[in-house]
Amino acid sequence: MEKYLISFLGRTPKNDGSYRTTVYQMPEGPSQPLAYFGYLLQERMQPDSMVILGTCGSMWDGLLDDMAIPDDIKNPLIEGLLEAVDEQRVTQEMLDHVMASIEPHTPCRYQLLLIPFARTETEQLTMLQVIANAIPDQAEVVLDITHSFRHLPMMALAAMQYLQAIKPEVRVTQLCYGEYNDDTKQGHYVDLSGLLHIQQWINAASLAEHTGDLTEVADLLSNSTLGSDLTKASFYMSVHRSDQARNPLKKVRQALETESLNSAAALLKPVLLQKTAWVNESYIFQRQSAQATHAMQRKDYLRATIYAFEAYLTRKVRESGAHPGQESNYQVRKEVQKSLDDDRPFRKTAEGECYLLLRNLRNALAHGDKGTQADVQQLLNDQARLESKLQHILDQLLA
Repeated sequence: MEKYLISFLGRTPKNDGSYRTTVYQMPEGPSQPLAYFGYLLQERMQPDSMVILGTCGSMWDGLLDDMAIPDDIKNPLIEGLLEAVDEQRVTQEMLDHVMASIEPHTPCRYQLLLIPFARTETEQLTMLQVIANAIPDQAEVVLDITHSFRHLPMMALAAMQYLQAIKPEVRVTQLCYGEYNDDTKQGHYVDLSGLLHIQQWINAASLAEHTGDLTEVADLLSNSTLGSDLTKASFYMSVHRSDQARNPLKKVRQALETESLNSAAALLKPVLLQKTAWVNESYIFQRQSAQATHAMQRKDYLRATIYAFEAYLTRKVRESGAHPGQESNYQVRKEVQKSLDDDRPFRKTAEGECYLLLRNLRNALAHGDKGTQADVQQLLNDQARLESKLQHILDQLLA
């Protein structure tokens, strides 16, 4: 997997015809004085390709000043850019000419790419697309936000999120910033990679909130004592075996109450406790009802109907009193369901009508069709009506 270093090029004041040179305190010690922080990162990280993003007025000529290429190549290129930079009319064609000229003389590939000022939504979307086009489907990416307009670092972070969304095999591993202290006239290397980790946790929390899927949370906790139990529980939940998920989730909840989670993991503690609260319900019916309610809140109608139907059968088995402790027995549940299906007087009651509609909705959603019943077909063509009716069913059958 190739490594890409993405860096920005701003339009900062020039001193004596060039950028201000700065010594940066790097993790390994003071750097050599350089004007462009991206070159320090290039030397330190040895990327296969360096993507430099700038506007039509960025200091493209100054970028070439510190580039380690022969003067007979460098100087004509600088001269060709001076006027265009001053007048803010650098074009991508000019940058393409520079790239073709320097390519045989540089240790890594360069992509010098023109971006808009990102002042409007249209320009911001264009910038995202420029970055996405510069990175292949599989790559390690390091982002440097040192030299840019003040709003561009926010855009850059959004671009990394967009990049990983459309290219899942791209790994953004570091976010760097060269901080300059005007009092000491020196710079300092700042590793902002924690923002990337925080975003991973936020994404995992969002997935759990909107789908109930805890697998990404489990992956992020894979090195903790919670990870294996959460992974196991997530699998059981994905195959609708919530009873088997209960014990590992109890262990997860116990660990959350007693252990201190490190760094960004602590952000997910409230989400995990909320999403797993159902395991503390005493009865299977209550646990299944809670899961049906959570699914409804997420607008996951398939899981809502599945959990609601199972919860209702569990309730009827328990209420019958004929099979104590057998609420999960498959054969017992089938017998109870058959008795409900065959009970004509019951089917004419309000409860019976709700039961039949829930059963038919569950079957239609599970099989991915509209069902043969007219009332089911109508509901599956109208989200608002479906949601209203399904909530009514849950209120009637699971209360």
